[in-house]
Amino acid sequence: MTDASMNVFAYGTLTFAQVMEVVTGKLFEYESGLLAGYVRYGLRGESYPALVPNSSSATEGVLWRDVDAESMSRLDAFEGAWYERTTVQVLMGDPPDPASAVDAVT
Repeated sequence: MTDASMNVFAYGTLTFAQVMEVVTGKLFEYESGLLAGYVRYGLRGESYPALVPNSSSATEGVLWRDVDAESMSRLDAFEGAWYERTTVQVLMGDPPDPASAVDAVT
């Protein structure tokens, strides 16, 4: 990972490679991951979910690797005004292993 790139944990629309490519214009390496301490909720009247902290829950998603700064700007625009980038630790592996946690933003 370069200084200007970061990992991105997606849990909704951006879990689909086709959507990620349309938004960023690029393909990135990815793998399944688990975000402990959050629950995913569908939003009434919306076509996308939201994450809410919940210590007894975990959310499955996709970890996109080494997303460059230009693509991050495009993702921020796609997510819109209500989106707030948050740094999290994503558990990797099957079964998910805390020792394999990867820093990411969501």
